[in-house]
Formats: sequence, C-alpha cells, structure tokens
Amino acid sequence: MAEKTIRRIGIVACSKAKLTTEARARDLYQGRLFRLSRAVVEAQCDDWCILSAGYGVVLPSQILAPYDITLNWMSAEQRREWADDAYASLVERFGRNVLYVVYAGKPYRAALEGLKFEVPLEGLGIGRQMQRLKRILEEGEAL
Repeated sequence: MAEKTIRRIGIVACSKAKLTTEARARDLYQGRLFRLSRAVVEAQCDDWCILSAGYGVVLPSQILAPYDITLNWMSAEQRREWADDAYASLVERFGRNVLYVVYAGKPYRAALEGLKFEVPLEGLGIGRQMQRLKRILEEGEAL
C-alpha cells in the first residue's frame, strides 16, 4: 500500500521592513529574509502562511495595513495569548495532520507547540540563513 504523503505547510515570520500602504500580505513585508523564505516555501511547500505580530496568522493574499509592533514589545501574557490565537488559527486553517516548515524565530514558534513542525535553518544566524535560502533557490536543493 502506498504511503500517504503528508502536506507541507510553510510558515514565514513577518518582517520589520514593510511597504507604507496596504498590500497583500505576501507583498507587504519587504525584509530580505522574509522575501527569501517566501520564495522557498512557495517553491517547496503545498501551502503557506505568515505569522504576523500585528495580525496573527495571515494568508499571503490577505490585504493588510502596515503596522509597527513586534512580539518583543509584548508582555509574556500578551505573547502567550498571541501564540494561543495563532495556534487555533493554524489548526483551523491547515489542521494537525500536516508538517509545518517554519522560517521564524523562537518567539513565533511558540504558536506551534504541540504541532508537528521542523525548523530547517535552526541554529543559523541571519546571514547564514540567507546564504542557505539563496543556495536552496539557486540549486533547487530540497529542504
């Protein structure tokens, strides 16, 4: 019997650099790490979303207004509430029987506790993460 392939859902953290006007979420965030991560998940995952400090879980096509907030500015209780809401949104949208492929730092990953996920770039500094993402895109290397 053929083994069922598990769906891969990419998760990319928002970035501080944003457009100054409303835009689709996939276009709003302008950080280099975000853009490289977005390109990889678009190429290698079945679907993807963005973890936004301001909006929670957002789909790439959602129209968002720019904002200026980070999880680092939130209290521990506010971050916990954000993570609980994001977790509920992920499960509602994608379910539990998927593999989340995460391009986001530890504060954002709190939303995934209890779900099956991998962090392909864990342990790498931002410069090394960008080098690795570029290599994946240029060489078609699998995650």
